Amino acid sequence: MLLEIMQSKAIEKGLLKRGDEIDLERAFQLVRDIPYTRASSREPEIIIEEWRGTCSGKHYLLKALFAELGYVSRLIACTAVETIDPKKTFGKLRTLLKQSDGRFVDVHNYLILELPEGG
Repeated sequence: MLLEIMQSKAIEKGLLKRGDEIDLERAFQLVRDIPYTRASSREPEIIIEEWRGTCSGKHYLLKALFAELGYVSRLIACTAVETIDPKKTFGKLRTLLKQSDGRFVDVHNYLILELPEGG
């Protein structure tokens, strides 16, 4: 179902031609090239509809597309604590960083894709 929605949207955007199939590589490329901008939801259907998403939403979409293609993948989230000098920022960010001594937690997502033997 998502593959059909993705294919339709990609054709509408001129990224695929009618009759082009979405395989593993093409699914990755299409999701990779969706603009990195916050969507109204992280739901895969919304990411496709709005053609935008952040790390989490794009990874949820890619995982769902891989599943429809018959591949198993695991979504992994990891965190890193970063430090930024509040004096080098402005506005609300500066205020927030001052409250935390410049420390913030950054969350990243990635997928582990299980390929068949020799894949």
